[in-house]
Amino acid sequence: MLIEKAELKDLESIMKIEYESFDTDIAENEKIFKKRIKNFSDGFYIIKIKNEVIGYICSELWEYEENLNIEKFELNHSMDKFHKMNGTELYISSFGLLKNYRKKGFGKVLFDVLMNRITQKYDIKSVVLIVSEKWEAAKKIYIDHGFENIKVLNDFFNDEEDGIIMRKKLNIV
Repeated sequence: MLIEKAELKDLESIMKIEYESFDTDIAENEKIFKKRIKNFSDGFYIIKIKNEVIGYICSELWEYEENLNIEKFELNHSMDKFHKMNGTELYISSFGLLKNYRKKGFGKVLFDVLMNRITQKYDIKSVVLIVSEKWEAAKKIYIDHGFENIKVLNDFFNDEEDGIIMRKKLNIV
């Protein structure tokens, strides 16, 4: 197992994971992932097994706000709008694994690497993400890491699937 920063050469593998992980109506496009790699490579990691990319996790840095701006969570939003290199809130924007590698601990390892590397390098006060109410394995990872539900966005993913915004506060003074 190898975890490293994503590069543009990994884009095809990342998109394969994205389309296997998410329904076509919520999967984000290649242009968005390309921008994420270029603009914040510190926050974009892949996990490989035998030279095959089996998963990815990507993030942005936002300015911390106690009361979150819901507009920030829009699917396929441009990083240019909210990402700030001196931001103190880590937003985990997307996270996926190939189906054959799910429920084997790889997601937890990848999540831990991102959290550790970002919180050691940047002054992060809080980590925030959005997850479908139906994604039990993902919710378990986040709850096990101390995340709490802070808001439900009705029909966020589709007409029958709410999004749950979860947050973990770190170094709030």
